Amino acid sequence: MKLKREDVTQLGILAKLAIDENTISDIKSRLENVLELVNQLQTADTVNIEPMAHPQQGFQALREDQITEENDQKAFQKLSKDVHNGLYLVPKVIE
Repeated sequence: MKLKREDVTQLGILAKLAIDENTISDIKSRLENVLELVNQLQTADTVNIEPMAHPQQGFQALREDQITEENDQKAFQKLSKDVHNGLYLVPKVIE
């Protein structure tokens, strides 16, 4: 599909993009390439192809949940200066 400079300018206005006059021909060429690709995709034979919502069809190989680390809270709290009811106590910083 061939585009005109006015088409590119109008697309820029609709997309709220400031298109520089010097780049219109480059943008026009790129848009024509995209439209050509769309035309090629539309001609693909999809008669016996079943539509799908997602390429993985909802299957995900997941690993089992396993505990990989032990709870070392008590060991770490032994290293602290002041602990109360499992919480680290720190000096007051703000008056």
